[in-house]
Amino acid sequence: MISVVIPTYNREQTIGYCLQSVIAQTYTDFEVVVVDDGSRDGTAKKVLEFDDPRLRLLRHDSSKGAQAARNTGIRTALGRWIAFLDSDDTWHPHKLAEQTAALASRGWDEGIVVHGGMTRYYPRTNSTESWDLPIVSGTSCHAKLLQSPGPLFQTLLVSKKALHAIGYLDERVPSYQEWDTAIRLAEICEFIHIKEPLAVYWLHEGDTISKNLRRDVEGYRYIIEKHRAAMEEILGKKAWLRHCAVLINRCAKFGFFDDARQLLRQMPAFSYWRLVAGLLFLRAFLTYPARRPA
Repeated sequence: MISVVIPTYNREQTIGYCLQSVIAQTYTDFEVVVVDDGSRDGTAKKVLEFDDPRLRLLRHDSSKGAQAARNTGIRTALGRWIAFLDSDDTWHPHKLAEQTAALASRGWDEGIVVHGGMTRYYPRTNSTESWDLPIVSGTSCHAKLLQSPGPLFQTLLVSKKALHAIGYLDERVPSYQEWDTAIRLAEICEFIHIKEPLAVYWLHEGDTISKNLRRDVEGYRYIIEKHRAAMEEILGKKAWLRHCAVLINRCAKFGFFDDARQLLRQMPAFSYWRLVAGLLFLRAFLTYPARRPA
């Protein structure tokens, strides 16, 4: 019924506990498709240590990126439904059971996307906190998702038919990949949100996409440029300018002042959001750590 797609790259230290959380699901009618995106460590070996007939390992000869790995998993999936998990995160044991119950109550409508809440886990301090993600629910979620990011891949359950209908995942998105996916799915799908936590986001020390500041701003910029026409048509031009102000603020906070200045110059003169962006830029510039007196 369900294919669990897990892209992975050099995750020999985390893939074990990730897979264990999937194998431990109370709902059992699934396969697990791990797509090794050209790892150079012992990731594949760790996967093959699991003696479970539901588990398959696919490999890319070289790294093509997480989105390409997810697409490989989607295209080879045997299930009608696709669930995603990152190879350094985990699921709560009831995750699939909760989501399949929601789908069963709606007749397994393939035009429905189910997602839910998450928690953050800090391995260094062994502490957990709730993560208040946006509630995206109903038949008209497109406008809401054009305003701000929504569901994360770790809780997303969507039909293979719907993913095929949107042309699969965009492999060019530097970051905010689930935001782009959710926007496109919302054009054709209804969303169901399960409030209780379904997955755990592990905040490791080290370099991940979510911590890479350059990819963060490049991904945000990619999304608002790609969906600019829809944002302006559905939300109005001011909504897109607000996104520009948010991006300028992020660039400045991260120390990418040249990027912030370039974006600022592209905004209409004397507009409200250019003024806001200018003030945000100035504040970030003056308070950036590298510029503070010792």
